[in-house]
Amino acid sequence: MRSLRAFITMLVIVVLGFLAWNGYIEPELDGESTTKPTASPSRSSITAAPPVKPAKGVTVTSFRKASRLLNVVPEDRQAYLRSYFGKGWIDADKDCRDTRQEVLARESLVPVTKGCKIYLGKWLSYYDNKTWTKSFQVQIDHLVPLAEAWDSGAYQWTKATRIRFANDLKEKRGLVPTTSDLNYDKVADDPQWYVPKVNKCKYIASWIAVKARWSMTVDQREKEAIDRVMKGCPDRKLTITRAKIGLLPFAAGTGTTNRNVTIDSIIYSGKSEKIILHNTGNSPAKLIGWVVRDEIGYGQYRMPKTVIPARGTLTILSSEGRSRVDAAGNPVQHANWGDVWNNSGDTATLIDGKRKVADICRYRGDNTGKALC
Repeated sequence: MRSLRAFITMLVIVVLGFLAWNGYIEPELDGESTTKPTASPSRSSITAAPPVKPAKGVTVTSFRKASRLLNVVPEDRQAYLRSYFGKGWIDADKDCRDTRQEVLARESLVPVTKGCKIYLGKWLSYYDNKTWTKSFQVQIDHLVPLAEAWDSGAYQWTKATRIRFANDLKEKRGLVPTTSDLNYDKVADDPQWYVPKVNKCKYIASWIAVKARWSMTVDQREKEAIDRVMKGCPDRKLTITRAKIGLLPFAAGTGTTNRNVTIDSIIYSGKSEKIILHNTGNSPAKLIGWVVRDEIGYGQYRMPKTVIPARGTLTILSSEGRSRVDAAGNPVQHANWGDVWNNSGDTATLIDGKRKVADICRYRGDNTGKALC
């Protein structure tokens, strides 16, 4: 009898081991036993487990408290180009699958074939609760669109950081398979303008998590839209893993300042507006992180690393073209259309690399074509 019982026990152990090895039963999680203890331990033998601290760079909070992690500031709207975030999807691990293919493989509800390209699978678009089986029917949506990220702080990031954001596989909530038509409807909208008709709570929780991960801001209307949705959502736990962000010199507060650099004049006649800065000093002025912006902050031009010669000038043209040096050795820079204001009248503000106002010039369109500051 004992030998039969021992044989049955051994057989059970072997079968359970086989099932666990092949993934038919779940392993125990967090060290908790899946069976009940045979006897309750005495009170004196129980010691309180120390609280588990989140890993470094991880914030565990509630859904509603998480929105407080987002600073509310006006969006720093300026000319945006997709190329600021790289040329497109990258293959970070060099396995021949770019970011799109990696997301398709990860998010498919059924196994996908091996290889560089994925054509068939099963993907749920939680924006509309539709499923698709062919990859061309699915787009990978940046939950926080790249243009929105740019306005919300990415203009301060290094290009390498922006590329990492655009291809962030470590945050599953940031890259979402979705119905192609919905992605076109959403374009670059924030929750003020776009929230899916279904799974709104999941969408807003993910929006907060991604923005907080990358230390992005929200504007007032965006925050109000987030709060409106949250009122109808259960207040559940939200885990946020912070990303490492590289900042450009002006954003890190390490840009330059120079009292000798002023706005000399604004010429608004002819084909292109010209803003002329003047270095009144006897030594060259290095401009790192300097900005010229208009009255409402919509049109602005962030200068690349620039040196104005002693007693020289810097001319900024509000048109496309290549930067150059004129015959007198003074730099000329071409801002993209929209980076600098129109000629109907405005206030030009020069901000140095320490984010301090260096000079202000008020001008209005008139018949002279030139405003002296």
